[in-house]
This record gives sequence, C-alpha cells and structure tokens, in this order.
Amino acid sequence: ALSQPGLPGRLRGDTAGLHVMLELDGVDEDQVAGQARARGVVVHTMARYFGGPRTTQGLVIGYGSLSLSQVTAAAGVLRDALAAARR
Repeated sequence: ALSQPGLPGRLRGDTAGLHVMLELDGVDEDQVAGQARARGVVVHTMARYFGGPRTTQGLVIGYGSLSLSQVTAAAGVLRDALAAARR
C-alpha cells in the first residue's frame, strides 16, 4: 500500500528490522503524521532523529508488535494521509 506509484514517498530499510522509514517528497511530515494519528495510527517524524541539520523528511513506521492485518490497515491509513497531503 505504501509503495504504490504516485505516492510522495519511498520505503527505506524494509529488508530487515522492526521498522521502516518512509522518505517523503514534497509533503509535510508533521501533516501526514497528524492525519494518521487522528485515525489511530501513530508514527514518528524524522525530526527527532537528527542532531544537526535536517537532510530529509520522513516517517519512522514501527511494525514489530503488530499483526499482519494491523500492518495492512495502518498502511492503508498512511496511504490515505499521503494522498490527502498531496492535494
């Protein structure tokens, strides 16, 4: 759901681990995170991971404690938030 053509982002780090990073292009990470949070999906922005100048915008998406159906539902919420942010 998050790697569909036309969405303003690219998944990074999806080959291992308990989280991925969704690097965003041309949309505000705070806006997307806020829209997702309003629908029950909590993600963190990349802002908290920079000690110096920011080099990218994105979201950190943890999935380690979720079932596959929860991950699928959350990805749909994030997809919708990304689409709304592009408008």
